[in-house]
Amino acid sequence: MEAENWLDGGSPIQTALRRGLAPGGNLVAELEALGDYRLESRRDALATCAALERFVTGPLPAESRRPSPLHALISVFLQVEGQGCDAFEALQEHGTPWLVRIVNEGRAPGSQHAEEDVLFALKVLAMYGTAAGAEAVIESACQPFAPEAYMWSVVLAAFSPGHPEALRVFATLASPLPDGFLAIALLDAANRFFLDGGDMRHPFDSDAGVVRLERWLAETDPELTDHAISATVALPFLNHAARPRLLDRAAAHPDPLVTLEAAWAAAMRDDERGIAALAERCLDLQHAATAREYLEALDRPDAVPPAARTPDFQARAEFAQWLAHPNELGRPPDEVEVVDQRDLRWPPRYTPQPFWLLRYRARATSELDEDDAGIGLVGSMTWCFFGYALEQRPPEDVYAIHCCWELEHDELIHLMEVDVDSTEYDVLLSHWSGAALESPRMELVGELDPELRQPLRLVAVAGAQLEGRAGWVVLDGDRSHWYPADELPREETARTVLRIHLGRNLLQLGHAANRQPWVQGDAGRPRQEIVAPYERLLGEFETAVAGKQPGLRRRYDELNTHFEAYLEARAARHGDRPETLLVSAYERLLDLARRAEPVLGDGALGPLSALSRQFEPYVDALIAAGRGPDAHALIQWFEPRWQHSRGYSQLGRAAWKLGDAPLAESLFNQLRAGLADWHRCDEMGLLAEIWIRRGRTAEASALLLGCLQRLREESREASGSNRASHEEWFQNQRRTFLRLFANGEDQLRAAGIPETLLRRV
Repeated sequence: MEAENWLDGGSPIQTALRRGLAPGGNLVAELEALGDYRLESRRDALATCAALERFVTGPLPAESRRPSPLHALISVFLQVEGQGCDAFEALQEHGTPWLVRIVNEGRAPGSQHAEEDVLFALKVLAMYGTAAGAEAVIESACQPFAPEAYMWSVVLAAFSPGHPEALRVFATLASPLPDGFLAIALLDAANRFFLDGGDMRHPFDSDAGVVRLERWLAETDPELTDHAISATVALPFLNHAARPRLLDRAAAHPDPLVTLEAAWAAAMRDDERGIAALAERCLDLQHAATAREYLEALDRPDAVPPAARTPDFQARAEFAQWLAHPNELGRPPDEVEVVDQRDLRWPPRYTPQPFWLLRYRARATSELDEDDAGIGLVGSMTWCFFGYALEQRPPEDVYAIHCCWELEHDELIHLMEVDVDSTEYDVLLSHWSGAALESPRMELVGELDPELRQPLRLVAVAGAQLEGRAGWVVLDGDRSHWYPADELPREETARTVLRIHLGRNLLQLGHAANRQPWVQGDAGRPRQEIVAPYERLLGEFETAVAGKQPGLRRRYDELNTHFEAYLEARAARHGDRPETLLVSAYERLLDLARRAEPVLGDGALGPLSALSRQFEPYVDALIAAGRGPDAHALIQWFEPRWQHSRGYSQLGRAAWKLGDAPLAESLFNQLRAGLADWHRCDEMGLLAEIWIRRGRTAEASALLLGCLQRLREESREASGSNRASHEEWFQNQRRTFLRLFANGEDQLRAAGIPETLLRRV
């Protein structure tokens, strides 16, 4: 690289790199502050390379937080403005050699580089397409390096048909085939290569490959279904003599997703049995949409049965497929039925088109769960609002909610929350001509785009009482309407009420509606009923851990999900003291999670786990029971596993309660370094208090004043409930400041800190 100090430039990224690499700098925070900054120039790219060089040739920063400074710096390679710009060429030429060195050093025993940073570097090397980068990927896979890491699926997926090194990578890794998850990642990447139009000898098209594929096809554990599916997808691309036998094995698999892929695989090889099987699956609601897509992609739409072509069936099939996506239910529903169908003039075009409302039910898969049921829409789009209690609303309200939500997404309707102290929109109360409203308060204003052709541009909703009933009034000229709360689902919001009102107007559905019959309370089954199945599942999980049996993840996820419900049910059923029950249940789950950690990985102890959710109440219970040393040991055990903002917060608070100020200070400092919104955290007040006790009063004052100043600056751009949140954070920090400093009011006035962020009326 040219002999020039590229970090001395004045571009935003050069400035961030210079500050972040300076003594005491925070490279992660500096790079995060750049937001979506894109690299285009050669100078910015060379500055990035110069920074990366320091991580190879100089001492690494002593950092334990994630993401690490190295990870943040490698991320810059992904912010390039396309492969045709100068920055990409410079990073490819001068940056990837440093990444290769990082990978080579990171694969060595005792390396200072974290495993996830090395894998991330491999991902970038695969994307940049150099021969040296591909060699680093090959050598790492052959070693093998971290063969169970999921990141391998991302690394190998980069070798698409257009990649200059793809054929070499796949050919080299084919013999010998890797083990562990790395083998599945290779299989999936090779399958995708063929599906995207590539041509080569499949890495698993060999005797050794057939043995692997047959082993995965023999798996019947639901948690390993993906392996069997991947093995099946590979079959059309094999020329091995065992292919027919493997196809028969896949077609006989107990999982319907595997047999669906087996039908596709047979059809791909012009086997009419595969076409017939796909035609039959077109009538299976759970897989009909996928089967039809496969037939159409194979140029055999003629094989789709007439019964699968009816509009109602197609709507049901499309909705079932949508629900099966991992981002939704994650599995096909067991039932889908049409509850309403009509043609609607959907804005903004107002041309008639067919719409369906469909009720689904996915039956519970364990004793601890209840059936999942709800209502979705197929028409302008396919969608389901899971949290809107749509089954407790008339069809017209459901259409209205969907319609308004879509128009908000298209920025033709803007809903704006009204500040609690604002009187700006109170003039709209004059639209109401009915009985006198009691204590009306404006909550939301909707602004409609002229394209929607509505008589008023501004429509508002206010919470109020009318003749002793709570509810909302929508202020919309002569279309103003009262919505009593007792005719709407529990926990209704002003936003949903306004969507119902606007959507009904836009769809010309009117407002005369008797909603009372639709509102139903669903108490669900009694909580006490989950005690016995939960304890059975605990026993099953304990046995599975001891015997290293399959199904650990599924069982552990269920235990996590229902932990609090179990505590509540056990206390109600047996009268156990909540603190005693929490300690015993937490310690049993913790023991199981520790023993299963090698299999479950980070998921066993992550920020959403029951062990994280109940950590602070558990520590409080230990302290109350005089078991402070046990709590302290637990903090130290969790510390290397909870290197994230929630973990630093929870562990730091626990250390503070135990009187370990040095440990609490260390954890709060890591929270501050790794969290962009640290100034909102109560933990900054605890950190300031620690500093005051150590005589660092000026630093403590500067810390809290900095929090208050940043909150004040942010609040200028905030509105509605976001404004109220800023006021709450501001007052928390302000109260802490006044508690810690005797002359606090004088200091706040001198620093220009107001008493409140809300406007005075």
